Amino acid sequence: MGAHVPGRRAVPAQPLDTMCRLLGLDRAVAFTVTHHACATGLLAIDLAGRLLAESPPDSLALVVAGEKAFTYDARVVPETSVFGEGASACLVGRDGPRDRLLAYAANQRGDFDDEVTTDIGRFQEEYQASLMAAIHTAVERAELALGDIDLVLPHNVNIVAWQRLCRRIGYPVDRVLLDNVPLTAHVFCADAFVNYQTARTRGLLRPGDRYLVAAAGAGRGATFSAMVFEH
Repeated sequence: MGAHVPGRRAVPAQPLDTMCRLLGLDRAVAFTVTHHACATGLLAIDLAGRLLAESPPDSLALVVAGEKAFTYDARVVPETSVFGEGASACLVGRDGPRDRLLAYAANQRGDFDDEVTTDIGRFQEEYQASLMAAIHTAVERAELALGDIDLVLPHNVNIVAWQRLCRRIGYPVDRVLLDNVPLTAHVFCADAFVNYQTARTRGLLRPGDRYLVAAAGAGRGATFSAMVFEH
């Protein structure tokens, strides 16, 4: 957002700079990660880990997600999803007592550039296969089987789509946390962190449990991502 003063050029607000100032993080390097649309939150976690690997052992990274759905087109995808507004944050370190990242996979589909708005039918037809590919790749990279995954934290787009995907991959739908879909709707990149907090609050994750976070983003192309963690 930006404020317009007559006679002066409008200067966009910089929420990351404001947040760093309010939190006393004057020495922190703040930047934005984009291009994976609603799957960018997982990309940010992966990038944070890569940067921390080259940093002092006690370094930390704060991943912040939050979007404003200003227009009707940003709030509703016909016959698919409703978008809400929310914000969340995730603290990433090189090591720690829980939530160890085991694997990450991103299936990028550049052939969907601009086709999400012009050919929703084709996108919906190939959506499940592309997300399934990312899920299977992440599980394999973690050297696990799908049955080893105790819980799935989905993107909160569509309950029916997850029910159908679970049938195709043979995974129990009752182990997919879908409770937030009718409560928050799809809150863009914040879905993963909101669902994680819900799982923690409800005691759905026990020490040693393996869980998978899934996300899909559409915009300039499409990205289907999955991450496997050990709690």
